[in-house]
Amino acid sequence: MNKKILYSIALGIAVSAATAVAEEAAVPSVYDKIWGATQFIDNDDSKVIQSLAFTGRLQGDAVSFRSEDDSYDDFDWRRFRMGFKAQFFNHFIIHAEMDGDMNDVDEDDWDEFYGRLTDSYIGWNPSKAAKIKIGKQSAGFTLD
Repeated sequence: MNKKILYSIALGIAVSAATAVAEEAAVPSVYDKIWGATQFIDNDDSKVIQSLAFTGRLQGDAVSFRSEDDSYDDFDWRRFRMGFKAQFFNHFIIHAEMDGDMNDVDEDDWDEFYGRLTDSYIGWNPSKAAKIKIGKQSAGFTLD
């Protein structure tokens, strides 16, 4: 085969793959719709508040073992965090998130439920190359 044919085939494959990816990205998945429900405001054209979102995570551990002699079932909440994150005046971010304990919580006892603030800061992003945060903030990575 000569080089023109090989280049034509490669170009055809690349264009068809790019078209398939573009079509797939245009249709939001069920998960995109679920995660999008936590975004209360999302308006880049607004002069004051560009975004307001509910943030958090809930992780659980479940175990179930069965045998002829014995069985064991257990469920624990590993991590529960919730908070809000807002972007305003195009360059500022406010983020507050708390850690809660979902295990052994009574309805009337806030002290057992509330663990700590994991994030509580104001950030300023004057450009894509510079970010400044003041307040309590978590590291951008964990060992989990």
